[in-house]
Amino acid sequence: MEQLVFEEKFFWYSDRNNMWKVEYDDIVSIECDKPYIKILLKGSKAIIIKKSLLDVQKNLNEKLFVRINRKTVVNMENVQSLFKKKDVYSLLMQNGLEYVVSFRTVSLARKCFSLLNSSEKKDENGNI
Repeated sequence: MEQLVFEEKFFWYSDRNNMWKVEYDDIVSIECDKPYIKILLKGSKAIIIKKSLLDVQKNLNEKLFVRINRKTVVNMENVQSLFKKKDVYSLLMQNGLEYVVSFRTVSLARKCFSLLNSSEKKDENGNI
């Protein structure tokens, strides 16, 4: 049986044979492919879990993790750029992945991206 336990700076994931500690900073994105989600980590690693995207998203920091479309939540700290090409907004992640941003979430993505990249909004530890 799979277990997912959320802590302040990381979460624990375990299945029948293994247990992992995943720090939120290591998450690049979370993609949904019902009934599974794939948590993409830095270094091209991934964890596949049988959970809903909403169940995981509600346990994440909403200032850092933004649902940009129906199937994807991204860690805004790993976004390199937000750009518009032919009336479609996209995010380019630091690892080279590109995600389309839905029309409904463009303003939220822009706001979070600009807040995270504004040096005035961060404290000495880089926190918002």
